[in-house]
Amino acid sequence: MDGIAINTNLLIPETQLEWIIARSSGPGGQNVNKVNSKVTLRWQAEGNPLLDDRTQQRLRALVGSRWLQDGAILITSQTSRDQATNKRLCKERLREWILQAMQPVIPRRPTRPTHGSVRRRLQNKQRQADKKSGRSTPRWEG
Repeated sequence: MDGIAINTNLLIPETQLEWIIARSSGPGGQNVNKVNSKVTLRWQAEGNPLLDDRTQQRLRALVGSRWLQDGAILITSQTSRDQATNKRLCKERLREWILQAMQPVIPRRPTRPTHGSVRRRLQNKQRQADKKSGRSTPRWEG
């Protein structure tokens, strides 16, 4: 079966992928005017049974403006003069985004600076202050 293998448990079938082929504005000289090498991949992510709700939410935040109003993801590639290469690049980008969205978000646990690092920071601040105060002109009192 052809499609995008995300991992060992998840495969997006080719029937869910919609391809739009157009003329590219990228490299190729006069070849650009003759060959349809620009590839746009459209995949309906919202409501897709392959992804759970959390993964869909993370994916939506990850892809940003490439997430369309109807819940589809739009990926375009025109870096190569070859249509097959651009198609492969679109598939790889979608795979990377889904893998990244499937990773659980680990909340940051706030830490405190060590006593040694606080002491060194304050010593450096004092050293810098002494250096700068030594540059000032002496004040005459009298």
